[in-house]
Order: sequence, then structure tokens, then C-alpha cells
Amino acid sequence: MTSGRVADTRKPFVPVTVLDRHSNPHSIQFILDTGFTGELLLPRRYMNRLGLSTVEWIDARPATGDFTRVPYAEATVVWQGTRRRAQILQLDSEPLIGMEFLWNHRITIDAVADGAVSITPLGG
Repeated sequence: MTSGRVADTRKPFVPVTVLDRHSNPHSIQFILDTGFTGELLLPRRYMNRLGLSTVEWIDARPATGDFTRVPYAEATVVWQGTRRRAQILQLDSEPLIGMEFLWNHRITIDAVADGAVSITPLGG
């Protein structure tokens, strides 16, 4: 199980460990975004700090509703105690964790300030 908290801003955060290009771990607080259908999203400053290189540019539709070309990288993350590869889109917003990454998990949120957030694998 992964645990996080709801901020005073009413955003649920969970930590994800992302390995940089030298395999050094960096714990990053991601906002759970069920409207984001991708895996992970990081702003450019995080991508640069991690030394992640663009694999390709893809079409994406951010919350503005307009399609745009955005770079993505692949990185190893530690999730639920296991290393896995993740696709990370680069867009200047807050770090987001999306539904593709969370698929086959149960998400529980106590929707109050400092409320508990838990993410448990469903095993499928």
C-alpha cells in the first residue's frame, strides 16, 4: 500500500520515487488526477533535475482541451516496493499521477484537510 495526504488546497498527494539517469532515487509528491489518463506528468524543472531525456513527442490534450505536442521520457520508478518503467509526460504544471499508472488499484481518500490517501493494488 502507498499512503499520502490531502493538502489544505484539497489536492490528494502521494509520494512516488523516480530514479534519475544515474539510478539515484528522488521522492516526488504527485497529485492524484483521475482526469489525467496518462501515467505520470512532470514539469520541465523536474525532468532536467532528473536528467531524463525526451524519447519522443506525442499529441496530448491537457485540461485546456486543446491538443498539443508534448515531450515524454521513460524512467524507472519505485512503486509499491517494486521497480517499474513509467512514461512521463513533460508539461508545465504540478506533478500528476494519472489513471494509467493507477489502473488495477483501489484508491481511498478521506476528503478533509490532512485526510489520509491510500492506494492498494487489486492484483489484476
